[in-house]
Amino acid sequence: MKADREQLRSSVEVLENLSQVEYGINLTDFLIDAKRSRTNPL
Repeated sequence: MKADREQLRSSVEVLENLSQVEYGINLTDFLIDAKRSRTNPL
């Protein structure tokens, strides 16, 4: 049982890291789009 709990905790940490990475990628895309639209407005 203890091993399962440890594995679950590490899985949760991996998921949290992935969501933070995805958030960072989305934020970067947003900033790039904002800069691009500011430099050449349509």
